[in-house]
Amino acid sequence: MKLSDMKKTIFITILFLSLIPCNLFFTYAQEDTLFEYVSSGNRDPFIPLATKDGRLRVTYGAIDSIDDVILEGILFDKDGESVVIMNDLVLKENEQIGSIQVKKIERDRVILSFKGEDHTFKLKE
Repeated sequence: MKLSDMKKTIFITILFLSLIPCNLFFTYAQEDTLFEYVSSGNRDPFIPLATKDGRLRVTYGAIDSIDDVILEGILFDKDGESVVIMNDLVLKENEQIGSIQVKKIERDRVILSFKGEDHTFKLKE
């Protein structure tokens, strides 16, 4: 094999090898991927739980009866700033949503009033 033929072979090999990453990049870049968030009834994670001025949002979710209540969490503060999270709502004591009012928030349970009758919900362990 002559030197010029060897140079051509090396040149073609380098050229071919240098085009492989470019081909992979353009193949990948051309793929259209569509992401769709399916909430399946869950709270939209892109809607903040607090307003810009620091107040908690209480406008998300719907509770029509005491059977609709789902206790999700309690953030207990011994100084009286406790909140309860239920049905994707963040509520303080004495706040009301529909016919349900938060009467008292304790470390492991919350007392709700529904149509004048008190109901206690405990956190699951």
